[in-house]
Amino acid sequence: MSTNGKVTNGELFLLFQPIRRAGKEDLLSPMETLIDADVPVACGMKVVKLAKGIRSEVEIIQSQLDKLIAKHNPGSNTIDAQCENWGGFISEYNELMNMDSDIKFHKVQLPKDTVLKTQHLILLDKYVEIEA
Repeated sequence: MSTNGKVTNGELFLLFQPIRRAGKEDLLSPMETLIDADVPVACGMKVVKLAKGIRSEVEIIQSQLDKLIAKHNPGSNTIDAQCENWGGFISEYNELMNMDSDIKFHKVQLPKDTVLKTQHLILLDKYVEIEA
């Protein structure tokens, strides 16, 4: 099934970000966890194709984010709330992350015995289905 439902840049970007929990060890990103899942070969190939398509979009988003950081905090590759231009950065960051992406993808059918953490499934919901 080919899908190009409403997906924002922020939703795509989160798929490749590790989930951080206070006082706990960092987890892999939702997409890394999906790639690491033990699934049959045919399903694994579909996961790889999904990940590659999303990763290319995320690289474009990251490039734009890097430009925003350079614009609002020249000479640094990071920015935080103490930066003089934080308000301008956050405004443009939110605009970037709230933009709709026109990515097209095929929802991946995962075997019902696939083990993924709930916090990953929440973010992967638009991209995967579990077999009945």
